[in-house]
Amino acid sequence: MKLRESRTQWLGIFAIVCLGAIAYVNSLGNDFQFDDIDGIVRSPILRNARNIPSYFTDIRQSVISGGRDWRPVVLATFALNYAIDGLNPMIFRLTNLAIHIGNACLLFFLLIAILRRRPPAAADMPFSSETCAALAALVFVVHPVNSEVVNHIWARSSALAAFFYLLAFYCFVRGPWSLASEKKRAWGIAGLAFFTLGLGAKATVITLPAVLFLYELLFSTPEKPFWREPRRLVKYLQLVAVSAAYVIFRFIYLSGFFRRVGGGSSDISATTYLFTQFRAWIYYIRLFFWPSPLIADYPGFGWSRSVADPRVLLSLAAILAILVLAWRSRKENAPLSFFLCWYFLLLLPEASFIPLFDAVNGYRAYPAYAGLAAVTLLLSIKATAFLRKKLKIAVNDRRLRATYAAALAIAMVALGATTIARNRDWKDGVTLWSDIAAKDPTNGRAYANLAIASIRKGDYEKADQLLAQAIERGPGKSLPYMYRGYISLATGRGDMGLSDFSKAIELDRRVPMPFYYRGEVYRKKAEYENALADYDRALALSPLFTDAYIATALVYLDLRESDKAIEACRKVMEMDAGDARSYHCLGSIFMEQQRYVEAIRAYQRGLERRSHDSGLWYGLGAAYEAYGMYKPAAEAFEMSSRFTK
Repeated sequence: MKLRESRTQWLGIFAIVCLGAIAYVNSLGNDFQFDDIDGIVRSPILRNARNIPSYFTDIRQSVISGGRDWRPVVLATFALNYAIDGLNPMIFRLTNLAIHIGNACLLFFLLIAILRRRPPAAADMPFSSETCAALAALVFVVHPVNSEVVNHIWARSSALAAFFYLLAFYCFVRGPWSLASEKKRAWGIAGLAFFTLGLGAKATVITLPAVLFLYELLFSTPEKPFWREPRRLVKYLQLVAVSAAYVIFRFIYLSGFFRRVGGGSSDISATTYLFTQFRAWIYYIRLFFWPSPLIADYPGFGWSRSVADPRVLLSLAAILAILVLAWRSRKENAPLSFFLCWYFLLLLPEASFIPLFDAVNGYRAYPAYAGLAAVTLLLSIKATAFLRKKLKIAVNDRRLRATYAAALAIAMVALGATTIARNRDWKDGVTLWSDIAAKDPTNGRAYANLAIASIRKGDYEKADQLLAQAIERGPGKSLPYMYRGYISLATGRGDMGLSDFSKAIELDRRVPMPFYYRGEVYRKKAEYENALADYDRALALSPLFTDAYIATALVYLDLRESDKAIEACRKVMEMDAGDARSYHCLGSIFMEQQRYVEAIRAYQRGLERRSHDSGLWYGLGAAYEAYGMYKPAAEAFEMSSRFTK
C-alpha cells in the first residue's frame, strides 16, 4: 500500500511540473512590466549580491514608487537572479514559475495530509486521497487567474509568501499539530524558520497562527475546548512572539502595519476600503470560477463609500452564505470548512480595512486561491456524490469515475489554454496595455502607458494624442500629465512641461519622477535652488534614485561647488558600482580641476566594471593625454574607437 501511495505521489509531482511548464513555457520570453521597471530594471541595489544582508537592515531599500514595505527575502531572490544573467527577464520569470510550481506541489502534499486526517465520506471519494490532492494542485498550477504571479515578476512577493506559508503550515501539521509524537520538535523549528522567512516576503504570512488555530479546532481529536486543555496553547507561544515582534517592527520602521509614503490612497478611508473589499472578496471568487475578463489594471473597479451600496449588500449576502456553508460543513466535511475559511483569512491583511493603492489587483488573492483550488476539488466530490445517489449508481462504478476524470481533464485543458493565451498579452508593454484598453476603454492609465511606446519610438505626435485620451478618461490621474511634460522636456519645450509636472505632483505626491523631471526643467533654466529642492523631494520618496543624484551633481558643477558634486557622484558609485555615470562624473570633475591622477583612477575603476564602455575609455585617454602619458592615451583612444563601432 505504501509503495502504491509513493508511486501515486511521484506521478502527481510529475504531472504538476509538466502541466505547469506547458502552461507557461510561452511566457518566458516576455518583457519586464509595471513595477518590474521601477523595482528591478532601475534598481541599483540588485546589481551586487553582496548587498543582500543590507536588505534586512536598511528599510530604504524596500521603497518603490513612493510605497514603503519590508520584503528583504524578495529582494534577495531578485539580486540572485541578476547575478546569474543581469537583466535577462527569462531568468527572473523562470524563478517565478519554479516558485509557482513549487506552491502547487506543496498544496498537493498538504491536501494529502488533511484528506488522510479527516477525509470526506469514503463512499463519496471518487479516487484516493493522493489522486484527489493531485487534481486540486493541477487546477491551481494551470489556472489563468494565477498567471499574473508568473508574468508580473514583481508579483513574486505573493508567490514567495504563499511558498513559505504552505511550507511552514505543512511543517507544523507534520510536527506540533500532528497526532504523532516523533520529530515534533524538528518539524516545529523548521516551521518557525519558514514562517519567519515568509514574513520577510510579504505581510500576508502574519495570518498563519490564526489558520493553525482554525486547523486545530476543526481537526483536533478529541474535540475539546481550549479552556479545558490550556496546555495545547503552549505550542502557539513562539509563533505569537515572532508575529508580535514583526508587527512592532513594522509600526516602528514603517509608521504602521502598511506604510505608503506621500499619500497614495490618502483620500480613501478605512471604511471605504473595507466596503470595497467586501466586493473584492466575491470578485476574486468569481474570477476563479469564471476567469474572464482577466485584466492587469483595475481602476474601473471603483470604490464603495457606503455599506448601503447595493453591490456591497449583495457581496455581504454572498459572504454570509459561504460562511454559513463553512459552519454547517465543519463536522461532515471539515476540509471544506477549513479551506473556505483559509480563503478569507489569507485575504485579510491586504483586503480588509487598511487602505492600499488599488482596490483590487491580479495577484493579491494568490495565496488565498490555494484554498479555492481545494474547495473546487471538495465541491466537485460532493456534486459527484449527489449525482451518484440521485442516479443510483454504485460507488465503484468505473463509468462514474471515468466521467468525473474526463470532466476535470476538460476543465484543466480549458484553463491551461486560457493561461497560454493570457501569457501572450504580457509579451511587452504594447500588447499588455492594448489588452487593458480593449477590456476597459475607460482606463486612462492604459492610454498613458501606450504613449510610452510612442515616446520611445520618437513619435511624439501619436504620444500626445494618446495622452489626450488618457487625460479625458482619467482627469484625476497624474501619469498622463507627467508623460506629456516629458515630451515637452524631450523636445526642448521645458517651460510648457513645467505646468504638466506641477499638475502631476498636485494629483499624486508619492511618485518621485515628476519631481525629478520638474527639477530638470529648473536646472536647464538655471533656477538651481528650485531644481535642488525637487531633487531632494524625489530622493525623499526614493532614496536610491541614482538619476536624481547625478542631476544634483550637475547642478553643483554649474554652481562651481565641486566638493558637493563629488559627494553626489560617489553616492551613485556606492549604490551601484556598475553605473558608468558616476565614473564619468568624477572623472570630468577631476579633469576640470586638473587633478589628472585622480581622474585616471576614476576612469580605471569604471573600466574594471564596464570594460566595453567607449566613453570611459575616451575619458581615460583624455586624462592620460593631459597628464603627458601619450602612449597609454593613444591606446585608450584606440579602445574607445573599437567599442564605439
